[in-house]
Amino acid sequence: MKRPIMLSGLLILTLLSCSTSKTASNKINKESVYRDYVLYKCLILGYGAKADFTKDITPAVYNDFVDYTLGNTPIGRKLDSLANKEISSIKPLEIVDYDGEKAIFMSCLNYYNSKELRVEIKKLVKEFKEQQRKQLLN
Repeated sequence: MKRPIMLSGLLILTLLSCSTSKTASNKINKESVYRDYVLYKCLILGYGAKADFTKDITPAVYNDFVDYTLGNTPIGRKLDSLANKEISSIKPLEIVDYDGEKAIFMSCLNYYNSKELRVEIKKLVKEFKEQQRKQLLN
């Protein structure tokens, strides 16, 4: 019982500390929101049934921030794929004291702060803007 509560608390603290920055014109920085969303998805996928996120409205809030580009959209699927890729790459620790468990939170947080994720998201945002521009020209 204590473990799910502790994991939920850690998630809340993490999400609160991951500020969704605004630009000078007071617009939401979508790259920042997308990074936060990948962290959220990484933790959800990593902990699975061990943590109960059924009442967490975080995905809906993030979706509102970024003009409904999450969920079953090309960007949403790509971000989910990035989180899935990270979770799949986490190897169990081989130190005997850790019983072969995975360092999920640490791995997800490291990925959140990585240059690799920043590059992927910049590329994704650039592709999305290009698609929007083409649609406006048609």
